[in-house]
Amino acid sequence: MQSWRGRLCLTCILAALCIVSSIEGTDPGEYNSDCKQNSDCQLGFVCIMGTCTCESSFVYDMSSRRCKKVCRGSSEGFVRHGSFDHQYAILKNRYTNCSYVDGNLELTALERPFDLGFLKDIEEVDGYVFIVNVFSNYLNLTKLRIIRGKELFKYNNESYSLYVALNNNPNNDSQGILELQFLSLSEIVRGKVFFQNNNLLCFVNTIEWTDINTNTLPAVNIVQTNQHFRRQCPPCPAECFNKKTGEYHCWGSGNGMCQKLNYIKKVCSESCDGRCFGDQQNQCCHPECAAGCTGPKKTECLACKNFYNEGSCDRHCPLMTFYNPVEMRWENNPLGRYAFGSLCVKECPLYLVKDQNACVLKCPKDKQPDPQTNICEKCDGPCKKNCIGTPDFLNSNNIEQFRGCTVIDGNLIILKVSFEVDTHLNTTPLTLEHLSILKDVREINGYLSVQELPKEADSLSFLSGLEIIHGRFLTSTGHALNILKTESIEYLGLVSLRQIRNGGTIIMFNRDMCYLNDLDMSIIHLNPKQKLIQRNNKIQTECEAENKRCDPECSEHGCWGPGPGMCLRCRNKRLEGSNKCVTSCDDEEMQYEVPGNMCRSCDEQCAVGCHGPNATQCTACKYVKFLGLNNTSECMSECPAPTLTAPYFYPDETKICRQCDPSCDEGCTGNQTHVGFGGCKTCVLAINRTQENDTVRCIPKDQENCPDGYFSTQYKADVPNHPLNKKQVCQPCDHLCLTCTTEGVANCPLCRYYRSGIHGSSTCVKECPIYHFNNSLTRTCDKCNDQCLGDIKGECHGPTSRDCNNCQKYKIIYAENNT
Repeated sequence: MQSWRGRLCLTCILAALCIVSSIEGTDPGEYNSDCKQNSDCQLGFVCIMGTCTCESSFVYDMSSRRCKKVCRGSSEGFVRHGSFDHQYAILKNRYTNCSYVDGNLELTALERPFDLGFLKDIEEVDGYVFIVNVFSNYLNLTKLRIIRGKELFKYNNESYSLYVALNNNPNNDSQGILELQFLSLSEIVRGKVFFQNNNLLCFVNTIEWTDINTNTLPAVNIVQTNQHFRRQCPPCPAECFNKKTGEYHCWGSGNGMCQKLNYIKKVCSESCDGRCFGDQQNQCCHPECAAGCTGPKKTECLACKNFYNEGSCDRHCPLMTFYNPVEMRWENNPLGRYAFGSLCVKECPLYLVKDQNACVLKCPKDKQPDPQTNICEKCDGPCKKNCIGTPDFLNSNNIEQFRGCTVIDGNLIILKVSFEVDTHLNTTPLTLEHLSILKDVREINGYLSVQELPKEADSLSFLSGLEIIHGRFLTSTGHALNILKTESIEYLGLVSLRQIRNGGTIIMFNRDMCYLNDLDMSIIHLNPKQKLIQRNNKIQTECEAENKRCDPECSEHGCWGPGPGMCLRCRNKRLEGSNKCVTSCDDEEMQYEVPGNMCRSCDEQCAVGCHGPNATQCTACKYVKFLGLNNTSECMSECPAPTLTAPYFYPDETKICRQCDPSCDEGCTGNQTHVGFGGCKTCVLAINRTQENDTVRCIPKDQENCPDGYFSTQYKADVPNHPLNKKQVCQPCDHLCLTCTTEGVANCPLCRYYRSGIHGSSTCVKECPIYHFNNSLTRTCDKCNDQCLGDIKGECHGPTSRDCNNCQKYKIIYAENNT
């Protein structure tokens, strides 16, 4: 069963790969062809992970068979960078060869007639379009198809997706935007459209903005408040007259400047919910299209409503991984793509990181990017957060800056005054609870110095997460770890400290501190020149008298304090992910041994124990077990969900996933075909009151009709959520019928005994009525001969007068046998 299911999954993937291969061709160096280095690929492609593809800042376009550039927009509004020439250079460098703008397209402070030809390739803008103080005559945005408005320009309590204002030189009537010429612009998904004081700009009023900006009312707002020179606008070209609207619609005065309408009902059929490519009912764009289309398929869209995936508009990008049921593991999907804006891409742009199946600006709180792959990985503990060290000492004014901090850039100094009132610095005393803010610190780039703690503190356990002291800055005595003159500390408690990279360690004059006699700091220090100085602490004999010594599970290297979780090194085994030392992994619940004298936790799906890291290596399962090939199995939280090619499963009494009967629908609770506990949850087609017993059973899904002896009817339940409500159920025919179309004995094509047709109706009967005999050949009730007696004694056993039991008048006897 699993083999069949897995082969189908793999076959689907291989088939999809073959389809892509056939579309792209197999010529060396083409898109998706195999490669070892960039030189193996055709011009415009690079070799990534053995395949010729687009660079990370490009996306492949199936129709043009080339890589199109994705560029990052801006969110600066009216800001200008230096001179006009410098501003122009910045914009030209950013948008040259750009097809997709990730963010906003902001054109501002171009107060000279610059050549804006570098904008000619832009097709989509993810955010808003902002055009202010541009003195060029033309924008060259003739390919711009869609403005998505995912981010809007906020101004005067309004939110705009297209903002065009002040685009003419008041001192020169020849400088300024004359025509928008947005020949391809068909859709603005979100946000308002606004024009203000563009004195030379024409043809804004000739555009049917309700066809473009369909979700905002009014679709456009045009404001003119200044009294400067206004250009006399020429008329639209004659070719731009639209017979459907009875008006001229154009973007400019030249040929080919007509607006192409594809949304309003004057040009589209009433049956179209979105855009269209003609006025007929069968000329509606696919629901995944945006901005229009050239045909009804999702491969014929001008832009995509959700995601563009190499020639097709799809609701989702293909997932990066898929489940292989044969191997029972997740595998990389060769067709997988990351979601990036409205695009599906193989690689995210370098300024973004990858999280699950998407390109994102930053990782979630519990993740950080892998420096090699840029993939957001689960942090091992708290994610790194840098903060500045204490310039003087830790106090109530600076303690909060260390909340969530993992790396201290500088020193951490804790003095007696930290826990006192300081009128000079206006600080209040810190408490032990305040020190818990330091629990996330993993690294200190400078040194750690502790010269006092609150009386209730018995250790430095508030720094139990500290792993490395770099020692880039040292105390005046050359030490990176400095523990002096504390009165309450009984042990160090630095259980995670693995390395002091520079500087020595000094532990002196700590009245109650034990567990120091066997402390071997040589495995913590990076080189032999780093020394441990420890003296004038609690006398060792007093520590031993109080049984304050290292746990037997600790090695000869000593410990940070009491118990098997405080060892510098373990004598036998250590539990991975903790500091606890144990004698054997077998003695610990849900642990197995790995190289390095380490015990590792079993998979969370296991119960009792395991012999490896995977859910396929459990001794027993916590929830359910799914059986695979070659006596393999996998523990799962629940039985696998069905797919188009795979059946339903249920856990039996031993928690093993068993296959439901194929006739079941929506799952089952057992392997039987009846509807109820131990059988199917519901059916596509059910049969009621079978002859075996009085229960409802499911009929195989490939059987579309009821069997003989039953008729189909829609089940109407008296209680809500009944499993058969509105399902087709085969009800039994009357016992006198062999087949029927509904209940009763009058709608039976075949009768079990005889068919009687007296009084103008046809019904099934077990015995024929008076003055009729049972015709065994035709299985009908035929009328007796007219010569037969018509009362109760006038029965017959055949159609002739010889078959009468009693005669109407006389009976003639022909022989001794009374015939």
